[in-house]
Amino acid sequence: MPIRATKRGDQRTRLDLDADVLVCGASFAGLTVARELAGRGRVLMIDRYEVGERQTSACAAPTEWLEHLGLAPSIQQTFDYDVQESVFAFEKVQGLDRTGVVDAAFWSKLADPIVPKPRYASAGDHIEVDKTRQVLFIVRGGAVRLISPVSTAGIPGYFTPVGTFAIFRKVDGYDTSPLGILYKPMYFTGGYAIHGNPSVPPYPASHGCVRVPNFVIERLFTSEPYGETVIVY
Repeated sequence: MPIRATKRGDQRTRLDLDADVLVCGASFAGLTVARELAGRGRVLMIDRYEVGERQTSACAAPTEWLEHLGLAPSIQQTFDYDVQESVFAFEKVQGLDRTGVVDAAFWSKLADPIVPKPRYASAGDHIEVDKTRQVLFIVRGGAVRLISPVSTAGIPGYFTPVGTFAIFRKVDGYDTSPLGILYKPMYFTGGYAIHGNPSVPPYPASHGCVRVPNFVIERLFTSEPYGETVIVY
């Protein structure tokens, strides 16, 4: 039985080198190469540490799996703000504490995650904003295809309206609204919009709009058309 290589002990892994390709390092680049070569030969991947133990491997592996679960992609080699926002989204959907940390509870849930379903599966292609879980779903063909963390109204005296709306105005850049200066807003009722923000805490904190991370709005602004249904609950 192979023994995990470690510099903290005397034992070393006995490697079976009967492979067509040897990939050194479980970084995102290494995982990508291994995935592309799958089925074309025997690929042996080695890493100095267990995947998930250090940043260079920990950030790549869960991010790839998060993307397959429908979470907004933020493929990075380091654990930056975008990756943390994807972690927040996963924690929110799975009912975990919103720590933004890839800890033991995160890994355990990642091994057997809940696959979210839209509340309104028969409503056609649309956007759902779940204020309780503080997430946004892009729904296509009755299934959740993309998940983003959001922050809705959390300041006393402000609220995020609930109901069924539609995107009626989009501004490519910054726009001044009664609720503040918004980045690439997609207005769905009055002055309320889904828009980008550099600060999307894992709890309600906006003046009423639906904040999403800037890297998410860059994608949504292009993919979501005028007239797209937005359901907020």
